[in-house]
Amino acid sequence: MLKWMTSGESHGRALTAIVEGLPSNLEVDTEEIDHYLALRQSGYGRGARQKIESDRIQILSGVRGRRTLGSPVCLLVENRDYVNWEPYMSPYGADVSARRLTRVRPGHADLTGLRKYDQTDARNILERASARETAVRVAAGTLARMFLRALGVEVTGYVRSVAGITDEREYTFEELRGVQQSELFMPDEVLCKQAKERIDAIKEAKDTAGGIVEVRVRGLKSGFGSCMSYGEKLDGHLAGAVMGIQAIKGVEIGLGFAAAMRPGSACRPSASFSSAARAASPSSLLTASLHRRRAAPSFSSSRRSRSRPASVTSVAARSAASTAPKSPSSTQPAVWGRRSTSRAMGGWSSRTAAMPPRPQARLNFKQM
Repeated sequence: MLKWMTSGESHGRALTAIVEGLPSNLEVDTEEIDHYLALRQSGYGRGARQKIESDRIQILSGVRGRRTLGSPVCLLVENRDYVNWEPYMSPYGADVSARRLTRVRPGHADLTGLRKYDQTDARNILERASARETAVRVAAGTLARMFLRALGVEVTGYVRSVAGITDEREYTFEELRGVQQSELFMPDEVLCKQAKERIDAIKEAKDTAGGIVEVRVRGLKSGFGSCMSYGEKLDGHLAGAVMGIQAIKGVEIGLGFAAAMRPGSACRPSASFSSAARAASPSSLLTASLHRRRAAPSFSSSRRSRSRPASVTSVAARSAASTAPKSPSSTQPAVWGRRSTSRAMGGWSSRTAAMPPRPQARLNFKQM
């Protein structure tokens, strides 16, 4: 499982992230990371801070020759405005009496943070609680996007609603490919224009606007997450990660809250079974790997055989091998039955069929 941790303050020297769990030999494109960093700073009606910074990624460790080593990857995004804040933010000695904040802002972490961390200056709270921290999360997330793409999983999204201007149309995955060209990431140009006018009016009134973002995932194979432990459920991981973003106040997965207004018969997902879906499931890939490891010759009678560390290329090879047609006389063990998959990821409830990959998953992120 991928894990990461971020550090850094809004006006500190830099923001950093350590990403652990990436396989070796994953190709890393820093230009793609910079693209998404720039995309984070774009959008109609953004604050003045976005004009100060021009974020670029720096990779400090874990990558050599544009490919991951399998070790933790350390990322750094420099705060270019730090030169103006060093006298007040330097860890080696700073004038903490200057730029002091004692008037807490409603709806922010200021007051709660002051009480929890025994502070009297709200700057010691807001510097870390600031949404500026999401810059390095975007960089780490782009690494995860590259890994998912290597496994055949695509992610896209768009703005469904801004300040009450809502797009009710359902778009295909292909129709959303050019949405990044829109200033508000809205596919409908008419609604985009209306939303911009609404934002201008709200800004003139010295207020702010909220909205809803919809994220689409395509190609996700069944078997990720686990139904055996509440802490390992995929929906739980997704919802928790999104709720960790500043200002996010609600998450819907699929029907979301609309499911509460329907009878159970109207909430059932459709399902179909196929040999291709069975062979492409994560449990099949892992089980095939286990069978190969058991069949590998030992170096000596006193030492067990050791397999090479997993890498993107070996994962791709296993995927290709598992989806290739097998002849009846093949000596390769079956990997789709319950008995085989149970060794890898718990197995399916049927001996002869695995759950198919989800065609699309949709998440609505409600932002205040």
